[in-house]
Amino acid sequence: MPRGLLIRRSVWEVQPYPDVDFAEDQIWAQKIIEAGYKKAYARDGVVMHSHDYALFERLQRSFDEAYAFRRLFGYVLSPGLRSLMLSWLALTRRDMAFARLNKLWRSHTWSVLRAPFDNFMRLTGHYLGSRGDRLPEALRQRLSRDKQLMLGLRTAIREAGGA
Repeated sequence: MPRGLLIRRSVWEVQPYPDVDFAEDQIWAQKIIEAGYKKAYARDGVVMHSHDYALFERLQRSFDEAYAFRRLFGYVLSPGLRSLMLSWLALTRRDMAFARLNKLWRSHTWSVLRAPFDNFMRLTGHYLGSRGDRLPEALRQRLSRDKQLMLGLRTAIREAGGA
């Protein structure tokens, strides 16, 4: 179970967390909503969660995420190239403003300079993953960080009652 996720015990006892390789939180959320429960957002909640991915690993992780969202829920994380570019610009502006406001240019120069590239790789991974079924199998395997993803997706779809 991911750290930082708060689940009411009474709900978890009725609808336990699925044992799948990927997208477990999204699958669980879908199942509880379909069962009539509600999700809530805690504005003041703090979760520290980080992955120290290299740039290509970021693309792979984002590919897996978007591919899972598309296959499991029919949800497209990146509708098109225009959306990709507009999102990249917005995220990069946000990151640069945050760095400027918090005076990170001197203390974390490398992280600040890397942020636009990280954003681009994440969004490109979402774009490609949203179209994963249209990609050649060899490319899909190369783009996937989780080599067990295909097995995990099949398991998750079956557990979620999909095809």
